[in-house]
Amino acid sequence: MKKILILFVAIITTSSYCYSNDFKSYLEKANEYKMESRYSKAIRYYSKAIKKDKENRLDVKKVYFEIADCFLKQGKYRMAIRVMRSSIYNFGATKEDILNAVVLDDKFKETVIQEIEPNYNKYRRHYIARLENIDEYLDKKKIVLK
Repeated sequence: MKKILILFVAIITTSSYCYSNDFKSYLEKANEYKMESRYSKAIRYYSKAIKKDKENRLDVKKVYFEIADCFLKQGKYRMAIRVMRSSIYNFGATKEDILNAVVLDDKFKETVIQEIEPNYNKYRRHYIARLENIDEYLDKKKIVLK
């Protein structure tokens, strides 16, 4: 019985370790492709990383900035702007986050701020409302986050 229990604990520990490393491994692979100027593949791997770790908003915002940079380097300016809007709308990126993003070009940062300015507050309200809905849902289900 002890052997089965130890084996079970080892399997769970190993699988959770592998799952947590998926995010990092996808990021590493995406960064390699980006350094090689293979932006489409980099975007694909950044997207896979986001799917693995949607809960960590800080990391996901940074990944969105990387994706926007890839689109920008491909010459897909409108897609880069769309990704930045999505980072605000879905993951709560702020103007300060955008302006402090090391990966983005300064001229692009200014352009993004100008492009999103008319709807910035609307995007932020949507994000905050979604957070409040999540909190209400968790309260109803009596789920406690630690």
